[in-house]
Amino acid sequence: MRNQSFQNMLPPRVDKRDKLPEEPHTSKTVNKPIEACEGYSCSSNSSGSSNLEIVHKNKEKNKGMSKSSKLMRFKADDWVFTQVTAITSAKKTKDGKVSQNSFQYVNTNGIAISNEDLLKYYKSFIGSHNYKDHEQEVSKSYGVVLDAVIRPVNKTGDTVYYVDLLIATNRHKDPAWARAIETQKVKYVSMGADSSSIQCSKCGNIAVKDTDICEHLLFETGLFYIDKDGNKQITSGWISDKKSDYSIGSIEFEEISYLTVSPAYRASALSYVIPVPKN
Repeated sequence: MRNQSFQNMLPPRVDKRDKLPEEPHTSKTVNKPIEACEGYSCSSNSSGSSNLEIVHKNKEKNKGMSKSSKLMRFKADDWVFTQVTAITSAKKTKDGKVSQNSFQYVNTNGIAISNEDLLKYYKSFIGSHNYKDHEQEVSKSYGVVLDAVIRPVNKTGDTVYYVDLLIATNRHKDPAWARAIETQKVKYVSMGADSSSIQCSKCGNIAVKDTDICEHLLFETGLFYIDKDGNKQITSGWISDKKSDYSIGSIEFEEISYLTVSPAYRASALSYVIPVPKN
């Protein structure tokens, strides 16, 4: 089921949710990279040209690879390097609900991804395209995701996971756009993904196509309700790798876009521009 940042999946709705706490990683610039994307280093060759070197540290991934194939070099003259937070998971309870301490991690479209599924699929970001405003045509790609790192966060009593990406955006594709990113005039990112299904947190229905979507996801996403035990719940659509017969499909993170508007995930903000010296 194709989800462009999960924004076109469900019909527009009026947001009647309570005001939620602010997420970590707003558009505020930090002074140094957070502990993520550590497989890179800056270097200069004999001609004085500066590179960003990306080293695959995963031993299993490196098996059978030559030393040169483990190393990718990107010239700082040609690329803007940024580290961003792309998506946050939420804790899923045993009965398929969103944990009360994770309500704030449901995005503004009423969509969430579980800890388990994000841990399983976050590396599919690596190698995906960098677009502008989800204009998903290869000819309109501005760059590539070089690395993806998972980061545990516990601010509410639930441990959830943030995915931090290392992005290389080409300076020559659109110099003005690249400069806007480099000077942080462009502050937000949003990801696009493809999942086998979407599962309702209220009734458990699994939808593999639009016509399978239950009434809760059509009309109640992001709204609170009181369950039969008197507990406050939120109606959310879990992006899922389950198929209608409960066999396992997949979730693939296909792209990351810089935005000219605010993102669905409030955590999705430019965190750090990596200063690689140029000639």
